[in-house]
Amino acid sequence: MLSQLCFADDLIMLCHGSLSSALILKAALDEFSLLSGLHGNHAKSKIFTSDVSSTISQQLINLFSYTVCFLPIRYLGIPIISSRLCLRDCSPFMDKVSARLTSWLNRCLSYAGRLQLIVSVLASLQVFWASYLCVPNKVLKIIEQKIISFLWKGIEGDSRVQKSAGLIFVSLRKREVLASRTYPLRTKPL
Repeated sequence: MLSQLCFADDLIMLCHGSLSSALILKAALDEFSLLSGLHGNHAKSKIFTSDVSSTISQQLINLFSYTVCFLPIRYLGIPIISSRLCLRDCSPFMDKVSARLTSWLNRCLSYAGRLQLIVSVLASLQVFWASYLCVPNKVLKIIEQKIISFLWKGIEGDSRVQKSAGLIFVSLRKREVLASRTYPLRTKPL
């Protein structure tokens, strides 16, 4: 099976880690070069192998004569790994959220302003990551704590949020940020 991913002028071609699959991939590349006159740039092309024996890996390297690289790598800011995502793999995502929150801390923002920034900027950042990867729950909880702290107190990192009138629900797990209105508590009847 031959799969491909394209973005702008980048092409990622994937095949099973066997010599027969690699020969099919090589034949497809050669046929494309013959028909179009375009050739891959050997200086920019790389080969990645994962979970294959060293003999097959060496055969693949000899077949393509590309530079050998190892996973994990980043492509368009997204980690490409051969295993399940862990907390360490999501550190660029968490760092990006922290950097955004830190840049907003010095501004005198109202609650509504902070909420609007969270809904428009941070939620779209999370949707971008979640559209490509299954982000671990632990990462989502850490980010939610930071966002809730920023929303209610205007500071980053303090997970102790004081109780206030009203209700706020921030859920990055469902790719959405929802907030209900906060109403002042009435002590006197109408």
